[in-house]
Amino acid sequence: GESLVVEDARHLVGVEASAAVNDALAGWLAEHADDPFAE
Repeated sequence: GESLVVEDARHLVGVEASAAVNDALAGWLAEHADDPFAE
């Protein structure tokens, strides 16, 4: 029913948010590659 649609929407939003966070983190790591604390 409608609840499944809501759950699917939340899941998709979560996936999109995770991808955005991963992209931001990757970008930050790239910008701070010379950081002494970088792996």
